Amino acid sequence: MKKKVLFFSAEWCNGCANMKQKFYDEVRRCNIKYDVVDVDTEDGAQLSCVYGVRNVPTLVFLKGNKVIGVEKGNTSYLNISKYV
Repeated sequence: MKKKVLFFSAEWCNGCANMKQKFYDEVRRCNIKYDVVDVDTEDGAQLSCVYGVRNVPTLVFLKGNKVIGVEKGNTSYLNISKYV
């Protein structure tokens, strides 16, 4: 089954920008085999509604079409190893 991470962020969000590099560093460090999709919440408002995203940054972990986890906030990248 295909695994995917949706990285919800916003251009105006300084925390999102700061977290993005840390997130990608953590993905490499954990050797995560996920497709990572960056979703700007303004451009992807409909997708944000589908997954109930109300805060940025938010990470949504999917296996196939099933949500297996959601992490919110600037330190959420530290929790990604539990979805490997």
